[in-house]
Amino acid sequence: MRFPEDLTQRLMCSGHRKTASGIMKVPVFQKETIMARNQNGSTQSTWKLLSTSLAANAKDLPHLEGHQVELAGTLAKAEDLTAQFAALTASKQDISKQLTVLMEEGRKLATFLRVGVKQSYGNRSEKLVEFGLRPLRTRRKLAATPTPTTTPTPAPEVPRSTVPSTSELSVQKPLTSTDSPTPTGH
Repeated sequence: MRFPEDLTQRLMCSGHRKTASGIMKVPVFQKETIMARNQNGSTQSTWKLLSTSLAANAKDLPHLEGHQVELAGTLAKAEDLTAQFAALTASKQDISKQLTVLMEEGRKLATFLRVGVKQSYGNRSEKLVEFGLRPLRTRRKLAATPTPTTTPTPAPEVPRSTVPSTSELSVQKPLTSTDSPTPTGH
């Protein structure tokens, strides 16, 4: 599909990129990293062009000569730092690979030593705890045969205390001669 040139320009500015199959929208996180990678390089390229053009036309622009020299110095420092950055990135990748290999060797060695300690002391020994290992402990076994259910026995009666409770004290009133205790039903 062929897009008109002005539409292509607008799409490229709004987060799209040109591919072999057409124009695709670039996710936001990719836009930022693509721009960050290209921004320093393109900025340095424009500085180089500007500096060489100013040097070539120094007779016409003598009032800008001091700033042109300053830009050339800044450009040289930026190119040096860019080269250092690339070297450090490569070094970082190399160190990362070395660390990965070293960690794998360490894991294998630690596993070997753990097995050796278990072999020496036995896998049930409590001495393994000193090495950060858990000893093999037996589980408590449940009863193999189910226990027969028994009929619940009534709880023994607890004798009443001889001291009356506070609620009984406040409710009781003294007996008079007219009051007689009520007989319980027989």
